[in-house]
Amino acid sequence: MFSCKYRALDASGDMVFGRGAAAFLTGAQAVRQALETRLRLFCGEWWESPDEGLPLFQQMLGRPCTQAQKELMDLLVAGRIADTRGVARVLSVRSAFENRRYVCSARVETECGEIEIEVSY
Repeated sequence: MFSCKYRALDASGDMVFGRGAAAFLTGAQAVRQALETRLRLFCGEWWESPDEGLPLFQQMLGRPCTQAQKELMDLLVAGRIADTRGVARVLSVRSAFENRRYVCSARVETECGEIEIEVSY
């Protein structure tokens, strides 16, 4: 059985402290937190591993909003999701360009159940 524990983040994205066990997430909620954190990390942003993260500026944004570009972005996001600990498989990915923003939602089967996650850039 999958076992993972993540420190919870508040609405501002800051770590939650001082709440004992309530400051931590487990199961599907921990996987959701891992996904949200991994999808927010951009390639080159983390000094310790500059190749880690989504190549948002290198391959995703600043390009024409074509169907081919949307499909490339979908593949990059789905790959990042699939490569997350606790994820069994990506069930579906839906995306669109809305007002020059890429918006994507994915249904994910984790080792602890299904979750849905949404990101926008």
